[in-house]
Amino acid sequence: MADLIFVDSLPRCGPENIVWSSDYPHTAATYPCSQEIVAKRFGSLPDEQRRKIVHDTAARVHGLD
Repeated sequence: MADLIFVDSLPRCGPENIVWSSDYPHTAATYPCSQEIVAKRFGSLPDEQRRKIVHDTAARVHGLD
């Protein structure tokens, strides 16, 4: 449910201000099914937005490549 609300907030916040994680290694994590969860929940988003949400924004904030 939280992911649905999250997708609805994209127009207000923008994908460059939102990150998603699998919460690994915690027991509530989506790992090892993270790729499938991202495809299911964010598959309707353009590739560029999805990439920002699951990778680029976190990398930028933490200074990673």
